[in-house]
Amino acid sequence: MFSCPLELREAVAQMGTSAELHQIVCQSGMVPFRDGAMALVQAGITSLDEALRVVPADLLGLEG
Repeated sequence: MFSCPLELREAVAQMGTSAELHQIVCQSGMVPFRDGAMALVQAGITSLDEALRVVPADLLGLEG
């Protein structure tokens, strides 16, 4: 579970950009959905087909 750090709440209140918010949450330990899914594939915990089925295409960078 991800708890919302003060820095993130402040950035949201100040209408920070999506890039700023992404940087804050990653520095706080959040793993992006795509990276987490690919780590599970590499570890043999799930298949690539399952990751592709579950993770939205835009988060995989497949829409263009």
